[in-house]
Amino acid sequence: MNSIFITSGITKTFSELIEVVLDPLFLKFLALNNYDQMYFQYGNELVKDRNQSKVIFMEYLERLYKLIEMDSEISVISADIYGQFELQMNCYSISTINYLNDIKVSNFIITHSGTGTILDIFNIKYNSDNEDEDENNCSSNNSANNGYSNYKLLSIINSNLMDNHQLDISKEFKAANY
Repeated sequence: MNSIFITSGITKTFSELIEVVLDPLFLKFLALNNYDQMYFQYGNELVKDRNQSKVIFMEYLERLYKLIEMDSEISVISADIYGQFELQMNCYSISTINYLNDIKVSNFIITHSGTGTILDIFNIKYNSDNEDEDENNCSSNNSANNGYSNYKLLSIINSNLMDNHQLDISKEFKAANY
């Protein structure tokens, strides 16, 4: 089976991204492509002492799906998606868990276009591939993928942010052939 890691940013809630990844059509895509695990990291934006990203995520999820099981920390959710398939969702704020391992084990990553997160993903995936090559006594110079594993990364720009800096960052990554 496959796993997907999604991050909606740390400081500002990217509600449009949250709504898209919880949309029935997107979740059906996951099911059709054998995804059974979703890691979802939401941000730390506080509004009246409540985590705004968590509130938006849970309200949208509860509105659409039957939650089979949910613990008080909102760390693991089993969702029955219209009786068609079940998806395990590990949902958390960046401050509550180390998200680096979830990135490492995921083969599809969707991220807001935050520079730090994109660089974390590149570093984690590059380093995990080189560890695998070392274990197999292979030289990283002979790697067909230049040290990066076969994973998909989709970086989505949040155009609501100040001066649209994520667009500029994305253009720089594209210019550098990432």
